[in-house]
Amino acid sequence: MSSNLKRFWLYQTLGWGSFALLNLSVRGYFSHFGLGELVNSMSLFAALMVSTGLLRLYFHRFIEDKSLGKAVAHVLLGALLAALLTTALVALVLLPNQELVFGKVIPEAPSQLLMSIPNTLFIILLWSLFYLVIKRQRLLSQREKAQEALQQSLQAAQLDLLLSQINPHFIFNAINNIRALILEDKDKARQMLTELSDVMRYVMYADSGALIPFQQELGTVKQYLSINELQFESRLSYQLDIAPDCQDVLFPKMMLQLMVENAIKHGIGKRLQGGRIDISARCEAGCLLVEVTNPGTLAPEDARGAGIGIQNIRQRLQLHYGYENGLENGHESGEQAHRLAGKAAFDIRADGENVVACLRLPLDKKDREIA
Repeated sequence: MSSNLKRFWLYQTLGWGSFALLNLSVRGYFSHFGLGELVNSMSLFAALMVSTGLLRLYFHRFIEDKSLGKAVAHVLLGALLAALLTTALVALVLLPNQELVFGKVIPEAPSQLLMSIPNTLFIILLWSLFYLVIKRQRLLSQREKAQEALQQSLQAAQLDLLLSQINPHFIFNAINNIRALILEDKDKARQMLTELSDVMRYVMYADSGALIPFQQELGTVKQYLSINELQFESRLSYQLDIAPDCQDVLFPKMMLQLMVENAIKHGIGKRLQGGRIDISARCEAGCLLVEVTNPGTLAPEDARGAGIGIQNIRQRLQLHYGYENGLENGHESGEQAHRLAGKAAFDIRADGENVVACLRLPLDKKDREIA
């Protein structure tokens, strides 16, 4: 017997048992609690248990997936049949045993039973309404859970797809850099391959949908910068300003790498003299604020986030957190921070001769993983 069926019969017993006790109390009050009242209430209890149990099966058979008009008609018909069955079962117990139960034959007993049918019908209609409302709520809850599970599966699939865009793009750039170094400096190329191997192990074996500690992401970014330092030599340097309380904050995998890669590709790589990339992270107002700053100018298409990397960041933020497009100069007012509570934000802005990529993540997502 399923748990739902056990629960149904438990509620049936408690509900009709309480009704039978109420019926016995009312009848006994006027008849001094004789044997007839006890037998009448017990037979009514048993008859209602049987008739509404069968009515449940009737509803399962004829009401599900029906239009409203047909459903109402079946409710009325089913309740009427259950009321007639209840009355018939009570009659089968009481009428043949009147002398034993009541001590005499009551001539008007059959007519009294017939007159009780409207009351019984009303009670069973109330039971039907109560039962169908509970059943509908349970079905809605089950559908919501199924929809939520489906949505989580879809999010995981979308995250995998987005991350799969990163891997070939990242590998292609790294291999091109190594190929350029092989003829110039074999030792540097060999060192670059070692760094690339460590980074790829992180990319390939970490859970694509999970949020990871920020310090783990930062470690991979350092290796990625080491790979690029071998190519750019003195043209590339970087500086970290990471608050200690940010180390264990959960962070979307490869997102900081994308921000740094964008800074190298559109900033350092376009300047003959190169430059320095500054990476800062701090926790304030319930958020992790990460900034990647590089020298350069902000092209209109970069501001719109037309590149694959920026689009990837924004789409993944939407899947992980819900996404708000843009920060006000990298900082929020009290009113804006309250409005963005629980959401992430990303923006790229010009700051004098520099370009700053700003990422905001809510700290209350520490226990959230989509896998």
